[in-house]
Amino acid sequence: MIRILFYLSSLVCISLTSLPIKAMDYHFKRYEIDEGLSNNSVNGCVQDANGFLWIGTRDGLNRFDGVTFYTFYNQASQKNSLISDWINDLILSPKDELWISTNKGIQRYDYQTESFSLLPFTEGAGYTDIAFDHKGLLWMLSPQSLICYNEASDHFQTYNFAENDPVVSFYITSDDEFWAISKQGYIGKLDRRTQAFEYVVEKQSQTPVHIEHASTLYVSVSHQIALVGTVDQGIKLVQLSDGKTQELIKPQKRHPPPVRTQYPTDE
Repeated sequence: MIRILFYLSSLVCISLTSLPIKAMDYHFKRYEIDEGLSNNSVNGCVQDANGFLWIGTRDGLNRFDGVTFYTFYNQASQKNSLISDWINDLILSPKDELWISTNKGIQRYDYQTESFSLLPFTEGAGYTDIAFDHKGLLWMLSPQSLICYNEASDHFQTYNFAENDPVVSFYITSDDEFWAISKQGYIGKLDRRTQAFEYVVEKQSQTPVHIEHASTLYVSVSHQIALVGTVDQGIKLVQLSDGKTQELIKPQKRHPPPVRTQYPTDE
């Protein structure tokens, strides 16, 4: 069974099978500025091996120990400070290192010195999504391109779809397959040998599947499906085997909420 959490203007949970789910009691506590959070607009959240919860907002990086928030801000006069207060994404490396994506570059946090080191080639650029694959390679997404960084060799490589069609979202499966969707709405799997994307094709027409206004992508290889969130067209389900597409959540006629993130909770 796959259950996916979609982050729209609210949180929506969808189960792709109709198996019965045992009722459980859940307790929630809201944390906002009044409780010590630096900003109510949260773009990323991870928990490290020490138990700290790291929360990236539009105004500072928060470290939460379960009781108190400590916030890191950009300090222009301080060396190795956070480069920007606008945090786009957070990720833990296979070594449990914290990496931070901001609107001015990507940094790594040093637990010993509580300082931040910048990836030089990212300085000044706004990167949105960042993720590590199972080989330890760091993938990062900017509005212009997708970049793969190998820390061991200090080498990076840029990827786009054909005709410089930029990637808008990507997903790395548990089998380390790399999938992406482009600005023009094409879904593809990266062939690591040829370094090119293989398009998902509609079987009858033999043309690449095209989803307008795509914003997020989730892929389940075991179920042979892709879920595509859009800005204003709801959520689409695409069969990878034959390219057939159907509406999972229909678009609203008035003020459709954009799908910002998809969180797989089971597979």
